Amino acid sequence: HINSLIKNGEKVKFLRCNNAGEHNVLKAFCEKNNITLEMTTPNTPQQNGVVERSFATESNYIRAMLFQANFTPAMVSSLWGMAVLYLERTKNMSSTSANERDSSPNYLFDKNDDLDTDFIQPFGKMDFVTIRTKIKRKLAKRSFKAFMVGKPKHHARDSYYMYNPKTRRVIVSRDIQWAPYERPKFEIDMDGILNNAPTSSNVISDE
Repeated sequence: HINSLIKNGEKVKFLRCNNAGEHNVLKAFCEKNNITLEMTTPNTPQQNGVVERSFATESNYIRAMLFQANFTPAMVSSLWGMAVLYLERTKNMSSTSANERDSSPNYLFDKNDDLDTDFIQPFGKMDFVTIRTKIKRKLAKRSFKAFMVGKPKHHARDSYYMYNPKTRRVIVSRDIQWAPYERPKFEIDMDGILNNAPTSSNVISDE
């Protein structure tokens, strides 16, 4: 992000972070680019209050996303990382009053003002993904139930990360038929295939 700001003609004067040992590379980068690196005192989060407050706020966002998705405890423990990525993607395309031009982070760092709002779906929305095997029995299922858990980078806009609770895997697909978001009988909708067994968030492509 700092490199993007410098390339876009912005002047970065100060950078503040916690006093952790993994910042040696960052120290060298700041010295090279004449940036003053400020380290916070241990156990003093108020010295970096804006960032620390954002951590708490985003935790509430993620908790709300997972609660509304009505996932099982096993799904929550495996898919919370996907919720974090999806939250950051939607926040980065949203305008903010934190800068003088009310620009989105995407525009500030990458000069990208494409909001991509036409393809934003609620996290955890249920859908039916088309089965793309070459040979199918005539009366076999043509789709399976899944949940939207994010949007992949460097893919078409209508591509999504889809979680299949039966295989417990995340795939990338655009062959999707969205189901109504209201689902009062969650376990019945999923045909009883949900349980508290460990899940996997490995991402594969159906292409």
